[in-house]
Amino acid sequence: MKKILVITVCLLSFTLCLFAKGKSPGELATEKFKNFFKGRGINAKLIVEKDVKIPSLKGYNFVIVQLSKGKRAQNLSFLTNGKYMIRSFEEIGKRKNLVSYFESIYTEYKIPFSEKELMFGKNSNKVKIVYFGDFECPFCKKCIKFILSKYKNDVALYFKHFPL
Repeated sequence: MKKILVITVCLLSFTLCLFAKGKSPGELATEKFKNFFKGRGINAKLIVEKDVKIPSLKGYNFVIVQLSKGKRAQNLSFLTNGKYMIRSFEEIGKRKNLVSYFESIYTEYKIPFSEKELMFGKNSNKVKIVYFGDFECPFCKKCIKFILSKYKNDVALYFKHFPL
């Protein structure tokens, strides 16, 4: 009886390992989140928005999860290997949080803009910058000059008037 129980437990754990191998670290972490909330009776919805493998951090993925409950929603970003979740991760001597760095790269903002707001460049350019500024602000003028001097032929610059 004891041998059958041991064999059954071994087969069960082996089967779970097989199913888990096909999942990314982001999917494993999200499942653990769902189980955490479900175990506490919290009805929260989790959607993985980004799950990106980071080659320089072997075995770790950068993940953005949208966590929502009712009308409230927020994004949660972290590094994970499926077992650990890291919200703050700094490279020694660089004083740069890698989670914030990856978040700035992989987060997409959907800001509506139209042809009428095109200030410089072609609408067909691959890089589009939506610039919020004020016509009277001297710092805004310096910023526009800097962007145009560096990326003159590469960007489409859209201007949204955002007065001081």
